[in-house]
Amino acid sequence: SGAGAITVSGAIGNLAAIGTIDINNSGGAGTITLAGIGDSAAGNSGTVDIGNTATADLNLAGTFFTGGATTYQADATGKDIDITANTTIKTSASDITFQTGEIDITDGVTSVTINSGSGDLTLVNIHGDETTATTDLDIDGEAVAVKDIGLSTAKSEINGVNITGTTVNLNGDIYTGGTGNTVEITGAVTLGGGTLIDTTTSGGAVTITGAVTGAQDLDILSGSGLATITGNIGTGGTPLASLDINNSNTAGHTGGVTLGGNIGTDAAVGVSGATRLGNPKTTGTITLSGVEYKTTGAQTFTGGAFALGGANVTFATTNTAVEFAVGASGGDVTLADAANLTVNSGSGAITFGGNILGTDGGESTDVVLNASGAVSVKGIGHDGSAADGNINDVTIDGSTITLNGTIATAVLGGSGGNASTDLGVVDLNGAVALGGATTIDTSATGNNGAIDFNSTIDNGQALVLKSGSGAVTVTGKIGAGTALSALTINASDSDTSSGTITLSNDIGDTVAAGVTGITKIGNTATDEIVLAGTLYRTGGAGNAATTYTADSSNADGDGNFDLTATTDVKFQTTDAAITFATAAIELADGADLTVTSGSGNIAVQGIV
Repeated sequence: SGAGAITVSGAIGNLAAIGTIDINNSGGAGTITLAGIGDSAAGNSGTVDIGNTATADLNLAGTFFTGGATTYQADATGKDIDITANTTIKTSASDITFQTGEIDITDGVTSVTINSGSGDLTLVNIHGDETTATTDLDIDGEAVAVKDIGLSTAKSEINGVNITGTTVNLNGDIYTGGTGNTVEITGAVTLGGGTLIDTTTSGGAVTITGAVTGAQDLDILSGSGLATITGNIGTGGTPLASLDINNSNTAGHTGGVTLGGNIGTDAAVGVSGATRLGNPKTTGTITLSGVEYKTTGAQTFTGGAFALGGANVTFATTNTAVEFAVGASGGDVTLADAANLTVNSGSGAITFGGNILGTDGGESTDVVLNASGAVSVKGIGHDGSAADGNINDVTIDGSTITLNGTIATAVLGGSGGNASTDLGVVDLNGAVALGGATTIDTSATGNNGAIDFNSTIDNGQALVLKSGSGAVTVTGKIGAGTALSALTINASDSDTSSGTITLSNDIGDTVAAGVTGITKIGNTATDEIVLAGTLYRTGGAGNAATTYTADSSNADGDGNFDLTATTDVKFQTTDAAITFATAAIELADGADLTVTSGSGNIAVQGIV
């Protein structure tokens, strides 16, 4: 029609299907207005080509059921494909392509369905009217490709979006803002470009049912709604460039995050850049049900709580940080029953802002935190009020290890052959800094696991150790950098721990005491206390007693306080008592013993 308008007020092929349909496909800027093609059956049996790149306006309203490959086009410079009423555009098994132009849905339209059946579906940008935000989009096909839906400056143009395909290619942003502004995407998702899905205006849930891949940035913001991806992320050799889900520190952005699959694999990363789930205002739970979370960039998880549902979960980065940060409150990480936790971050830091807890029901679980950088934890196997009895071994490797809570372990349990013999030990490999009052307790019934520090312990806080019959070993100096405020090793009230205590180095140094307050080491059931250092300087604040106590039965036939250094050994306080209770001191050959307490008393049972 050239520049002339074309209007068809009735449905084409409604009474009897025709063949091919061509309306200004070869050229012409005239406006095209159509009321439908077909109805309950296809209105034609051939190809359909409507409009061209010069078409000023293509107006669609009604049902468009075509029988062959179908193409819609309009002027590529604007929103020139107008849907002016509730509309269904469909084929049974043929491709539908919106080739040029942008779709603009008139205010008041509540439903637009575009369904290519087993054919492929390619869309242009889709917009609406922000006045009422009532439009729901239902997009279905075999291979579905979508661009922008909605607009960043008018987020309420579209209400809800439902996209289903065997594959779904996202190459733009999706904004929704009505009262039911959910986004549901079903199919294997490929990111064709950087993609943002934003439902924050009304807090609609975002659900991707399927895997996500593509070397692009994915950002999901669901406000107070839950954001879910059920499938694996970044597998198949194409990691995402970055992954951000609800990572906006904005009022109202409280929604949780659920990942049902893995990020990457054991052998390959799933995100090459940063992974950030949640924000400081998140009150919802971050649920991670996969077993592998491997990225090149840092991983930051921030939430009100964390539920790790996979068996033997591993978080791994390439020399970048892994952090579980506290959201608006809480921040505890709960492991599934019998599911071990491993974090490998290379030189990156590992930080847990909340407690790490297990789940009742079967075997207790291991916690392995492995870094050459700094590691910081709160409670493990203890929620700040009570032990949960669900954590077995705890192994932490780090350049520095900050402890700020209670680590409590238990025997393996369950029904396996090692149920009663696999004891929950604590192994700390790195310089320990006490970030707050700290207790390590392996003395639970049936456990009695060993406690081992392979380096120094410092930092102005109280430390309590309880090991039952398990051995306690501290290889490095205690309080030589910054004095502890108090030290108790198997000497809490009513403690009957019998495990051997070995301090392989000094407490404090010649400049200052290593413990400013009370020091209590051992009890009357302690088999032996082995002291291999040459200086034990405690009670630095004055009037803070130091007591060493061991079993009086002399397990090795000599003394139960074994001073193994072959050079002189000194015990010192600032005007506070020093007591060696119930057992004798055994000095190594060639070693002299000096005990200096200022105005404090000195009590020794014997020296051999």
